[in-house]
Amino acid sequence: MRRELPPRPHLEHLKKQAKELLESHSQGDPEARERVRTTLPARLEAPLALHDAQSVIAREYGFASWRALRAELEQRSAQRAFSAIIAEYTQRPLPPEASDALKASFVAPRSAATLGGLPLPPRAPVLPLRDFIVPPGSIAPVHVARPFSLRAVDASGTESPSILAVFTQRDPRVETVTAADLHEVGSLVELRSRIAQHGGLLVILEGIRWIALQELEDTGEYLRASIIAARREPVDDDTDAVNSIATAIRTRARTLAGLIFPAPGPVIELIDSIENPQQLGDLIIANLQCPVADKARYAAEPDALNRLVTLRDLLDLQISAATKR
Repeated sequence: MRRELPPRPHLEHLKKQAKELLESHSQGDPEARERVRTTLPARLEAPLALHDAQSVIAREYGFASWRALRAELEQRSAQRAFSAIIAEYTQRPLPPEASDALKASFVAPRSAATLGGLPLPPRAPVLPLRDFIVPPGSIAPVHVARPFSLRAVDASGTESPSILAVFTQRDPRVETVTAADLHEVGSLVELRSRIAQHGGLLVILEGIRWIALQELEDTGEYLRASIIAARREPVDDDTDAVNSIATAIRTRARTLAGLIFPAPGPVIELIDSIENPQQLGDLIIANLQCPVADKARYAAEPDALNRLVTLRDLLDLQISAATKR
C-alpha cells in the first residue's frame, strides 16, 4: 500500500494514523494485518507496538523509518516557516543577492545535521557578535565590518567547510575584543555565503553545535579561539517534568508567533513539527527578541531542565511585552 503525503502533512495526523493502525491490528482487522505483513513481515506474528505501527505508516509513505518521515515533515515545515521569517528580513534594505542567499540557506539547511557529528576542531577563527547568538540549526545574516572580523571570515574561507567560532560580546559597544569581553558559550558555525556590502560583508551563517571558549588568541590579523564542546546535559524527553515544560514552551511559542507574525501559520506548523525539546528550545531562543544576556544565559546552562525553564520564563516576558504593544 503506497501512499503520497499531502501538500501540508501534519505530524499529529500521522501519529493518529499509526494509533488507528495499532488498534485495528490488535482487534484482528484483516486489512490492518495485511498492511503489517506487506511492510513489516517479521512483526506479523509478534505483538505490534506503537513504534512498529509508526514504521508501517512511514514505509507506506515511502520512507525507510518513522525518523526519516518525521525529518521530512520538519524540513517541509521549516521551508514554509522560513519563508515567513524571510519576509521579515526582506522588509529591511537587503540587496537582492543577499535575499537570494538567505532564501537558499533557509530552504536547504544542512550544517547541524551534516557537520554536527564530526570531530570538533581544536581552534577556529572567531567572529564576535554584538547582540545575538546563532544556535545549532539556525540561520542568520550578519553584517561584518570590523577589520579583524573581516580577516577572520577570510581565514575561514581557506578551509572546506568554512568554519567560524561565534561568541557574543557582553557589551556591544566594545571594539577591541578580549576573552573577558565574550560570553563563554557560543557556537561553531558554517559560513554559507558572503556578499560584499558598502563598508563590509553580509555573511550567512548556519549554526552547527554549541562550543565553549577556552582561550582567545590575537594572531595579529584576526582572533582565533581554542574551543571545546559546551557542557550541556541532553534532554531526557521521557520524564514527566521535561514533557510538562516542553508542552508549556510549545504553547507559549505558538501564542508569541500569533502576536508577532501577520500570518503565523507556517511558524506554528514548524513549532509543532519539532518533537525534540532541545531542538525546539534552540530554534525558539534563536528567534526570540530578548536581551542577548538572557540568550547567553540559556546557552550556558548545562542542566537540560533548567535550560527549558529559562526559556519558558523568557517566553512569558516576551508574550507580556507583545500584548502591551
